[in-house]
Amino acid sequence: MRIRKLQKNVMDFGIEKESSKNKRRMQKRGWNSFAKRDGLSIPISEEVLSRISDDIINYDQCLQDKVELLKKLEYFKTQHPEYKDGLPQEEEGQEELPSTEILIEEEKSIKEKQRVTNEELQVARNKRKELLNKIEQIPDMEDQIKRLKVERKNAENSRDILDKTLSLLETAKSNLSNQYVGSVEQNFSKYMQELMGNDFKNAMVDHDLKIQVDEKGEAREIGYFSAGTADCMMLCMRLALIDALFKQEEPFIILDDPFVNLDDDHTAYALEMLNKIAQNKAGSLYGV
Repeated sequence: MRIRKLQKNVMDFGIEKESSKNKRRMQKRGWNSFAKRDGLSIPISEEVLSRISDDIINYDQCLQDKVELLKKLEYFKTQHPEYKDGLPQEEEGQEELPSTEILIEEEKSIKEKQRVTNEELQVARNKRKELLNKIEQIPDMEDQIKRLKVERKNAENSRDILDKTLSLLETAKSNLSNQYVGSVEQNFSKYMQELMGNDFKNAMVDHDLKIQVDEKGEAREIGYFSAGTADCMMLCMRLALIDALFKQEEPFIILDDPFVNLDDDHTAYALEMLNKIAQNKAGSLYGV
């Protein structure tokens, strides 16, 4: 019984061994056929076997991805029945797509427009920055405007005061001229004849109290004459003004170096005239 079992095991082992040999022969033929078809050399290297193994794994992954995509496609068709039989066919007479050259030209045109737009955008940003800077300056400018308004108001008040003062002075001048010009001119002529002789008997004083002398039919102003003659005229003019302003009073008179530009003769005449004035009037004369 035991011997039979051993014989059976030996026979099964021989059959299995023969079957394994057949499988190896079949595998060898399969590898040779695969290598011949794909241009591989026998025996196949480990590197090639590794790449083949990776390709098989990738292929299996692609099959799995395909299954997932098919599931998603079926789900999409259930959600969108209009695409159940696939995408709609293009309608007849549909406008053809532009050529590549046209698309390239359109792309260039769009890029150029984009460049111009970017430049305009940069200009706008710069203007915006300037405006923001000006806006930041508005509070200071408002303070300055308020200060300038106050200064303008003060200036206008000062102007009004000056205008009124000028008007009053003009009125006073006019009144003074109308009231005293005749007396001033008469006294001026008197003092001039006494000091300078008959050459200046035609001396005149206008309403602005400016001195003019009629010389050979032509009116000469004080600037026409020498410094000494001009000093004599101014001395006589001041004495004439004093006589006109102080009709009742007898003021004292202070003269500040009045003879500096006079020659000896005219200095003597001036001193003699002043001595007569001092004797005839109660006022006092002081020379400085």
